[in-house]
Amino acid sequence: MKKVLVTGANGFLGKHLVSLLLQKGYHVTAVAKGENRLPVKASEGFRYYDVDITDDFLLHRVMEKEAPQRPGCW
Repeated sequence: MKKVLVTGANGFLGKHLVSLLLQKGYHVTAVAKGENRLPVKASEGFRYYDVDITDDFLLHRVMEKEAPQRPGCW
């Protein structure tokens, strides 16, 4: 299963992108500032992290833990 990371997941575009990717069978790691406001809750194939993307350390930790695929790997 392909793993992707979506930043800004609580935004308008992020919400739709997460839903579309989950429907297509991707494993989605979503990050956004604040609590999860997506209609999807933690489950197999989906994880949410409250991360301010300007905090390089926290974002790097999420990327190490979840290991999303790099675009060239598709």
